[in-house]
Amino acid sequence: MEKRVPSRSIIAESAFKKPQPDEAQQMLLTFVSRLHDHMSVPYPLFPDKVADWLIVGISHALISGESLDTALGLKRGRGRPKPGPGVHFETAKQVHRLLCLDGDVRPSWGEIASIVDWQGETKDLKDAYRREREAVVRYFADQIIEWVNEGE
Repeated sequence: MEKRVPSRSIIAESAFKKPQPDEAQQMLLTFVSRLHDHMSVPYPLFPDKVADWLIVGISHALISGESLDTALGLKRGRGRPKPGPGVHFETAKQVHRLLCLDGDVRPSWGEIASIVDWQGETKDLKDAYRREREAVVRYFADQIIEWVNEGE
């Protein structure tokens, strides 16, 4: 009787069990820190641009709670895409910087609204940030790429 080898998908499914959200977040944080370490190696396995893209995307997904495929730019948001940055782009950049602060230092949405001098309701600030988030992430990714290219 001939032994049958299982397909790759069956092996992958049995080898990888979906982790709990806390475990997945910890794995992504570990991955990001190892990417940072990888960038300091003289001959990395992949270009720094790829590492930067992954670091920014994963960090954004962990901070904002957005899906990873959307944060990495693999899946665009709902609705018709708008050309160029919107009215609240500069405010959204400030909000993004504040949301990227670590743990206890990170302000609440109410504090963010007062820091960026938002005149409307906090809910409107959140909505404005969500609308501009893709352009803001793209802006910061471009800044990182420029910074890396200047160092080469």
